[in-house]
Amino acid sequence: MGINSVGHRLTILKSVYDVKKAQDVPVESDHYMPLSAFRFAKPRASPGVAANTSISSRRDRSPVLKCDIKRHQTARRADTASRREDESL
Repeated sequence: MGINSVGHRLTILKSVYDVKKAQDVPVESDHYMPLSAFRFAKPRASPGVAANTSISSRRDRSPVLKCDIKRHQTARRADTASRREDESL
C-alpha cells in the first residue's frame, strides 16, 4: 500500500471494515476485523449457564479462600504469642 505508519494502516482497514458492515458485505475470517468487533460480539449465555458458571467458579475458589483464612489465623496467633513473650520479658 505504500503507507509506512501502522496507525494510518489500521485507520484505513477499520474504515474498510465499517463500510463492509454498513453495506452488509460478508467479512471473511482472513479479513481485518478491529478489536472493537470482538469486544461487542461476545456470545451470550443463557441465565442458567451463567448461574452454573458462577457457582462452579465460587466452588473452585472456596478451598483456596479457606486455606488463606487458616494461614492468616495461624500467623495472627503466632504474632500474638510472640508479643506476649516480649511483654513478659
